[in-house]
Amino acid sequence: MTEEIKEEEINSILPDVINEDRTFIPKKQINWDFFEYLCSIQCSQVEIAGKLRIDADTLRARVLEHYKEPYSVMRDRFSEGGKATLRQVQFGWTKKSAAMAMWLGKQWLGQKDTEHAIQVTPEMIDNNKKLIEQITRMQQEHSEKSA
Repeated sequence: MTEEIKEEEINSILPDVINEDRTFIPKKQINWDFFEYLCSIQCSQVEIAGKLRIDADTLRARVLEHYKEPYSVMRDRFSEGGKATLRQVQFGWTKKSAAMAMWLGKQWLGQKDTEHAIQVTPEMIDNNKKLIEQITRMQQEHSEKSA
C-alpha cells in the first residue's frame, strides 16, 4: 500500500524549485567565497550574477537565504576588504605611477585634492603688473636689437 505524499511535504523536503510541468530544477550551487571575492573587487550586482551564471533577482534571494542579510548589506561588507587591499596596493603603485595611484584613490577611496586658498593682496597685483611691464620692455628691446 503506497502512501500519498502531500505537496507541502515535498516542498518542505526539497527546497529547490518544481516547475509548472512538475519537473524538478535543483538550485544552482553558488561558490560563496567567489561571491565574496567579486564583491571585494567592486563588481556590480549584474556583473556578479553574470559571473555566477544566475539572474540578479536570484542572486539577491540566495544571498538573503545564505547570509540572512540583504544583498546590499553583504556587498558593502565584503567590498570594504577590497578597498583596504586597493589602498595597500596603491602605496606600491606610487613608486611607478603617482597619477594612477591618485586616480584610483579618487575613484574608489573617496580621496580628494585639497585646495589651498591664497590671499591675493593689492601689493601682489601691483608687483605682477610691474613684472609684466618689465618683461614686455625686455622683449621689445630684444626685438629691436635683432632687427
